[in-house]
Amino acid sequence: MKTIISANVQPWTKVGEPEELTKSFGAYLMKQAFRSPEGKEDDFSLFGGKNWATICPITKDGNLVLVRQYKQGINDIVLEFPAGTAEAAEDLEKTAARELTEETGYRAGQIISLDYRYYISTRKSPNYFRVFVALRCSFTDHQKLDADENIEVLEATPEEFWFMVRMGEIVDPSTLTAALQAVFLGQLLLV
Repeated sequence: MKTIISANVQPWTKVGEPEELTKSFGAYLMKQAFRSPEGKEDDFSLFGGKNWATICPITKDGNLVLVRQYKQGINDIVLEFPAGTAEAAEDLEKTAARELTEETGYRAGQIISLDYRYYISTRKSPNYFRVFVALRCSFTDHQKLDADENIEVLEATPEEFWFMVRMGEIVDPSTLTAALQAVFLGQLLLV
């Protein structure tokens, strides 16, 4: 990598404790003061909740398993990979296997865990997701949905999936990140 404009980039310092503004449905909004390296202080609004796992499920036939469900944040129905937050003291790899089965009725023959953290908004949130690629998935014939979930399960060929991405029908960044990681791992063709 070649530096075009060099700068002495340094971290800012948190000032005081965060002030919680509101908390609801596992999410929060807070205000936190920060001091720049030059000494200027400013308040920032930060939001967050639980970190989560996003699963790129690939069937024995090479199809991708997708879920369609309503998402309040954008007030629309979204087509995406299964995902979910950890239960108490559960690591995200266990979360991935559990959420795949609960949301879709599929079980994985193997789950590849990527240890990278992907942040949803580096300026506004400390929250992140991790990507898991589930291979040789097979349908077990039942979902175990939470009371507030209503999820349709679909299978798409890689060609259908990438067509939906190109057409703007798949808008969830964690789904796109998981699909690209599956490509990088050689488990999904970019067609």
